[in-house]
Amino acid sequence: MLYAYLRRDALVERIEIRGDAPLPAEALWLDLHDPTEAERAAVEMALGIALPLPEAIEGGTRTITLATEGGGMIVDRLVLTPM
Repeated sequence: MLYAYLRRDALVERIEIRGDAPLPAEALWLDLHDPTEAERAAVEMALGIALPLPEAIEGGTRTITLATEGGGMIVDRLVLTPM
């Protein structure tokens, strides 16, 4: 599954990207949860990066909750950016 997170006023909204729908340019971040090859390819093409293979990131890169504050969670995530 592929999700994009967008700012909507003072909130962050999660939307599912289905099929060959374009990735929103205003996305704050993208979340690939067990992505298909097509979803991986779409993200790689849109961002101009090569995503690591799932085998390369297994183990120590799961989301880790660091703290809770004001009813929200502060988490640590694996983030990939073009260099």
